[in-house]
Amino acid sequence: MFFPILIASILQSQKPQDLSKAAKPPVAPSASTVVATVNGQAVKAGDVESYLWNWMGPQAIKEVVGLKIVEQEAKKEGVSATSAEILERLSHDIEQVEQQKKANDPAPNESAVEYLTQEGFPLTRLYLRSKIEVLATKMALKKFNPSDFVDVSTAVFRAKDQAASSVANAADRANNGYKELGLGIKWIDILKATGAPPNVLQDGGKLGWRMISAFPAEIQQDLRTLKPGSYTKPVQTSYGFQIFKIDALGSSATPAELASLKKEFVRSESQIILSQLRQNAKVTYLLPK
Repeated sequence: MFFPILIASILQSQKPQDLSKAAKPPVAPSASTVVATVNGQAVKAGDVESYLWNWMGPQAIKEVVGLKIVEQEAKKEGVSATSAEILERLSHDIEQVEQQKKANDPAPNESAVEYLTQEGFPLTRLYLRSKIEVLATKMALKKFNPSDFVDVSTAVFRAKDQAASSVANAADRANNGYKELGLGIKWIDILKATGAPPNVLQDGGKLGWRMISAFPAEIQQDLRTLKPGSYTKPVQTSYGFQIFKIDALGSSATPAELASLKKEFVRSESQIILSQLRQNAKVTYLLPK
């Protein structure tokens, strides 16, 4: 939906004061406007318009429909995006890819605006897409809750094969490991008992911060309520039978950790929001074929 490198490439060649042009809706030329000449013969906008609708109409309609879908939901959520916020988003993307563009641009003297406009990406189209992203980001931020995150390590007891006896053996080893933790056996010793490789042992089976909703349902409540240093009961996952050690709760995350969690959450959740909105919207396309 959003192309930061593409947008930055366009705007890199624009002066900051010219960015506001992206916010202005495009104005169609009158039918009598001469848009080209061929050996002195005029080609007028009216000669081109019907082709534009046939060639580009469906694509343009879908993009505008996409914006309307998001704007409708944003209004329900009490979310809006100002032109300044959208332009700030574009400026931020420029800063992030400025050095990359300088190093990789095969034609640094070519106008990115002219090239990308010919390719179907004028500033107004990119502005529309950026508005969608700003609105989606704001809606995602409303859903962010530090308490939905937990910092964990894990010990995985794997079955050697898919045989029922092997799976049962892995389950027994995990249950025994859980009991031993309750008796005061050290976490590193439990990890060693799983046959974990050296790199896993070195970092203590660290997974890091995860959304609680990503864990099996039967342990989600424990992950919310157990204190740091506690362990969940073994649970079967696609990896084997896992015990999770709670290292920290989202409610006690540092400002830097929260900023990182928020950034990753918004990146993922905004795309989920857009996908769900598109799926659930009732759209009827009426452009004659």
